[in-house]
Amino acid sequence: MPRGRKCPFCDKLTLHGDASMECSNCGFIGWQLIAPVNPGPGKGYKCANCGKHTLHSLQEVADKDVEILRCSVCLYAGVRPIPA
Repeated sequence: MPRGRKCPFCDKLTLHGDASMECSNCGFIGWQLIAPVNPGPGKGYKCANCGKHTLHSLQEVADKDVEILRCSVCLYAGVRPIPA
């Protein structure tokens, strides 16, 4: 795997990704709040903040069994367990 950015927690060059990043060493997850959301096909989930169906997945973290979501309108963000 190519070298990544320096992780703020383990200080290793193992932080990979673009708008959303994950450390392959310690598991830290980060994302840029100003990065655009790529909504993909169909409407998103209903946002708890603005009430529009614009809450879309930013990243799934399979080994942590969570999904990070963000609203493309009001930038509300959330983390949810991945349904089994």
